[in-house]
Amino acid sequence: MARPKVRLRDGDVEAFRNLAHSVISRTLAHECEYRRRGCTEPDAHEWKLVKRYNGLRVYKCKMQPEFQPSLSQENALARAPTAVCIGTIDGSLEDVLYGLHTKTRREMHVTNAFLNRGHLECAVLSVIEHGSDRDPFKQLALKWILAQNFGDVKSGNYHDVCTIESTGTGVDGRGESFGYRLIKSVDLTEYPQLSTSNDVVRARMTMCCIFRQDANSRTVRVYSKGMLDMGEEAPSFVPNSDATCTMMLSIASATEIAEAKRLTLLALQRAEYSACRSQRTCEPEDSSRETEATVTSPLPAETFDLHDSFLQKMPSDPCSVCGKKPTMSKFVRASHRSCGVCKQPVCHKCHVKRRLFARSDAIVVACCKICIIASKRLRVDPREPCPMLSA
Repeated sequence: MARPKVRLRDGDVEAFRNLAHSVISRTLAHECEYRRRGCTEPDAHEWKLVKRYNGLRVYKCKMQPEFQPSLSQENALARAPTAVCIGTIDGSLEDVLYGLHTKTRREMHVTNAFLNRGHLECAVLSVIEHGSDRDPFKQLALKWILAQNFGDVKSGNYHDVCTIESTGTGVDGRGESFGYRLIKSVDLTEYPQLSTSNDVVRARMTMCCIFRQDANSRTVRVYSKGMLDMGEEAPSFVPNSDATCTMMLSIASATEIAEAKRLTLLALQRAEYSACRSQRTCEPEDSSRETEATVTSPLPAETFDLHDSFLQKMPSDPCSVCGKKPTMSKFVRASHRSCGVCKQPVCHKCHVKRRLFARSDAIVVACCKICIIASKRLRVDPREPCPMLSA
């Protein structure tokens, strides 16, 4: 479902820049005040803890306005529950921003599959600002998402939302670095309703996140505020509250997405390395392991074999990680699984299931521990094309 690009006038561009800057600055001020107070829990008289997930906690504001059926769509967020998400995510600030960064529809589609189980379709309508050497993660863009649901509660309608998305890094008034991500619904004159189907309801949302790297550990501190209105006519706040909570906790998948991108890039690099070595030597491939990626640009995705690694069987070779041979290999044709990244045999104790990026969708493979470690050492640039395996 291709969506036409949005043509913006100079006045529109400046308006979107100012909008993003104002929301991010306001959220940063709240985050700085939260840190100044020692990162204490929100006031129990005003905020209610509604959900915990890993190191994150979501609180909902107890004081909600009464439902007004006549409320305009422009002010619909006034009846959506305001939520605050605080806590930590394992990983680095680079991993969080790299995982959430999307430049194209295809990259956005696979990324959203991690963030929202109800995701159906998406589009990048316009990219206003790109990354630079100073801030490779910087992006200001208009995007569109169509989803069956944004939370665990399903409704009879599909929901779409058109947003301004801003991502990047900055330095606060105390000279401390931080990362940010803003998603805020906007109205486009050209597209008041991108889908004309009667079963699609326009949702409204705002979520702004401030990320800071913990100096003493590989964790990222998170402070975010947001709200989501599903656009339903029902007076109940349950669907909106659930959807808001799910939206806030979705950022926990950021490092998982970054790892999937890194492993996919490593798989493409290893395939290219093996192909180049075979062409140069015309000899059987050496069985030695490489723990450092030596190619900086991924091979075209068409050259990568996408056979399910769980079905690929190797001869009775020992595990490339621990050296153990398959159980009963002397009596039956037992074999280890093949790592979906390096294609080497790996036993059940030395592999984990991981998802890789593919053009159609993410795929699950067995991944050896050596490739997991090697992927973390890769230098990545979010401005480069997203690594994708062929469909």
